[in-house]
Amino acid sequence: MLIMALVLHREHYDAIRARAAIEAPRECCGILAGVLTPERAIVREVHAVANVSEGAPTTRFLLDPRAHLRLQRECRERGLTVVGFYHSHPAGSAVPSASDLELAWPRVSYVIVSLRGGHPHELRSWRLDEESGQFREEPVEVI
Repeated sequence: MLIMALVLHREHYDAIRARAAIEAPRECCGILAGVLTPERAIVREVHAVANVSEGAPTTRFLLDPRAHLRLQRECRERGLTVVGFYHSHPAGSAVPSASDLELAWPRVSYVIVSLRGGHPHELRSWRLDEESGQFREEPVEVI
């Protein structure tokens, strides 16, 4: 599996971290839109999406399906693609959980922000390895 890098502009990095703090103790979630090169997923837009998880929104996330479809369509119309998703772990590490793995798609980035004391702590990105069925960490470049 080719390890790609996820490229975030500082404003997007800050927006994701801020959203995680605002939504705590619930998990926040959203969509990363941008462009793909052979080596990088370059984020051009960050879209917050409501977490509609009914069971345990403090430990799971579910993107609002209508918003997800609308954003995919709007991105395509502007020549962008969904390059990934983000969510927070308000009481855990920035490592994918078993439930994150259950819902993962290949070929997209999964950014996770961990919180400590309600404040953003760590931001890491992961990509599903289709061969092993496990997440592999990918580098995050903040520009």
